[in-house]
Amino acid sequence: MQIVKGDVLDDLPSLLGKVPVGLKTVVLHSAVLNYVIDEDKRRAFSAYMQESDALWLSCESPSVFPWLKAPHISKVESLRYIMRINGEPIAKCAPHGGNLEWFEGAQQQVKDALAAFVSAR
Repeated sequence: MQIVKGDVLDDLPSLLGKVPVGLKTVVLHSAVLNYVIDEDKRRAFSAYMQESDALWLSCESPSVFPWLKAPHISKVESLRYIMRINGEPIAKCAPHGGNLEWFEGAQQQVKDALAAFVSAR
């Protein structure tokens, strides 16, 4: 495992480009992109991650990726975040993943994504 200090928007593409062939990469972030005000930058990051070979796990406020589908979160639950795998919503959670409430069918979705990730080149 390697943890690298840097700017996720600027440094991640070059870091992923340095991963040796055959190694699996997981990108996990929690309440990071909430601080990126520019929606175009969040969109570019999302598109990059969805096109990459990495497994992408995110835990962000529902307002971070408004263009990605997500189940409705009520005002009562407005402090809940959405956990996603490769951009697909899988659960509601507390900020930073303090607790988790799976969306219907999400556990199978996670198993399928992990199986595809493990079997990919």
